[in-house]
Amino acid sequence: MPSISDEVSMFRLWRRTSDSAEWLPTSRLLVHVGDGGSVVPAHLSWVTEDGAQSAMGFSPDMATCYGHRRTTAGDVVEVRGERDDRRVYPEGADGALGYEFDTEVEDAGGWYPAGRLKMLIDDGSEAPVRWVAWGDQTGNTCSFALRSVSPSGNADVSDLVSAVWASAEHRDAGEVAKNLVDASTSKWFAPHNRASLEFRLTQEIAVDRYVLTAANDAPDRDPATWTLRGSADGHLWRTLDIRSGQSFAERHQSRMYRIAEPGSYGHYRLDITGNNGSPHLQLQAVRFRAYGSGGFVGYRQRPGHAPVAYRGIRVAQASPDMPAEPLPEDAPAPSKARRATSTRGFPPNTLDAEGTPIWLSELASDEPHHTLHVVRGLEPAQALEALGANPQLFQPCELPRAKPDRWSSLPGAALGIQPGTSAALLAGRIGAWTFVYDDSAFTGHDDTTSLSANGRVAATSTYSSHGDADFTYAVDGTQLAWINVYDLNLKDDLSGMPDELRAAFEAAGTVEHDYLEPGEPDDDVCMRAICALASLSCTVEDLRRIPLLATPFG
Repeated sequence: MPSISDEVSMFRLWRRTSDSAEWLPTSRLLVHVGDGGSVVPAHLSWVTEDGAQSAMGFSPDMATCYGHRRTTAGDVVEVRGERDDRRVYPEGADGALGYEFDTEVEDAGGWYPAGRLKMLIDDGSEAPVRWVAWGDQTGNTCSFALRSVSPSGNADVSDLVSAVWASAEHRDAGEVAKNLVDASTSKWFAPHNRASLEFRLTQEIAVDRYVLTAANDAPDRDPATWTLRGSADGHLWRTLDIRSGQSFAERHQSRMYRIAEPGSYGHYRLDITGNNGSPHLQLQAVRFRAYGSGGFVGYRQRPGHAPVAYRGIRVAQASPDMPAEPLPEDAPAPSKARRATSTRGFPPNTLDAEGTPIWLSELASDEPHHTLHVVRGLEPAQALEALGANPQLFQPCELPRAKPDRWSSLPGAALGIQPGTSAALLAGRIGAWTFVYDDSAFTGHDDTTSLSANGRVAATSTYSSHGDADFTYAVDGTQLAWINVYDLNLKDDLSGMPDELRAAFEAAGTVEHDYLEPGEPDDDVCMRAICALASLSCTVEDLRRIPLLATPFG
């Protein structure tokens, strides 16, 4: 039998309300706290994500406990428990999710290592713990709040989703997959009762819970059966969670689901294989949560001493030793769509699932309305000045790892610009071409001729998620081509383009979408063409390796 400090204590619990003498069975409680020494809790308090609050006191031998709980509905109940089992941690955790942290304490001279902290509290709730406080039998006390790797510090890491793909969606009504991760009540709709969704994150995250939110109407369209998978590369997948017989009690209801064995993945895929009777599917939102992924902040206090600041970084957990396999041949797959979008000028992993050059989709806000200029013969600072930017505001730019919200671009975030107040211009040079990215399309096609003055070559492409996509090409101050994607017929128009421009559109190629006829140009062809013209088949990581200038504009 392990010592108390090395074990998971499992308690059978009973509860009673204040107006009743009867004790009724309730969910079990699993507890383990270890900081490298002997930790036998005397009392333990915790708050879960759904707002429930619990506090328990333990007998010295951890055989019994007594406490109280305020439920999510605000009801207060008494709780008592008897230890049912003791098992070695973590093997005996019975699938419950624990946390491990490398910790530090702050002293007068700075931060110092404080060992490994292991913690498990499982009260049977789907909602995870977000705040913990305890005291042990020797008088030591500790309290901390869990943090996330999300820029907000919250457990919701959905703002790290950089792209969403769906096997089907209703574009004409705007009921598309990217609505699933925005902050609105817009929904995703698919005209089938089976569909697949894939979410790509900016970094690998060990998501331990996910939340589905029902849409505004038609309960029979709600998903009922699905499989959640995770992948490191978008090709080999591990099954994380399987659900069936699910339903939502009311419209806009959010339901949280727990992943028993999380692993760190950059791709998550939801395969919906059944609903509640409709020939169609819909959801309002899909959110991902990673509790404690960013560590914790709190304090620790030894008997007779002042409290000291206490913090921890979560120890990365190895992905469970379970097989990762390709998707079935007949499975609709975003990863297959990405291989199809690898055109002649864009090798794999340089286009997103929609066919946008990936560096542009990663720079942009979630609802892009932006412009890209390229010019041969000007340095980045000169190109910014030619567009009318103030040189006194130019500054070197290091792109952040994530956007603070869905409305911000990476350049805007780097400059600290609040969305909607001004544009952010980002300029750099790769090879012979200088590019200027305008995150708000404050500049446009009228600037192309001035950029091309004095024998230079320049091009401009503008794209809006609301339905605008065009391209301008100029040489020596003269506009030679203006192309609107909705008037473009590649079969007929390529032959009339200047040689350099024709080669760019051939390299851009076409990307197949459900709403297009085969060979019909998609909305992103102009952005691919301008990138092909200037040999910008790159990633944001490539941009981070070159000098960049940024400036507010407008």
